[in-house]
Amino acid sequence: MHIPPQVLPQFRGITMLEVKVIATRIHFGERRVTGTETAMIELDTREAFAGAALHVDVPGKGTLIVTLQVRGMCSSSASFNRKYLAADIIAVQEPQTKLVYHKPGYQQAAMLQQRWPSLAGIAHQQKIASAYTSPTPPVIQRE
Repeated sequence: MHIPPQVLPQFRGITMLEVKVIATRIHFGERRVTGTETAMIELDTREAFAGAALHVDVPGKGTLIVTLQVRGMCSSSASFNRKYLAADIIAVQEPQTKLVYHKPGYQQAAMLQQRWPSLAGIAHQQKIASAYTSPTPPVIQRE
């Protein structure tokens, strides 16, 4: 993840910002986490920020979820004020799946045509056929 150069905000009592990128790969089919990796950087809010790059790589099967967390620090310890803590999912990469093409089988179509009269009823089919072949359109009467 690349963070561009920018002016860091100033907050009373906050001297550092801890920026953490957490990558987690979850295999939902097996219902387990197959791997995690974390990259972290601490930024001094009193100094100019020239940008940073945080690298995380979690190989394996499953869905990759990347979370960004930013936490305000009071000198060297974390602030316990929750307004100085933020986290969000910034990326989700689904696993690559193979494309599957289904061709209709000719035997299946023939079987369905043979079974259709028993499924829908012959009388119903005759009504539909006569409605389409009739020269006059069907009339709907209202009472």
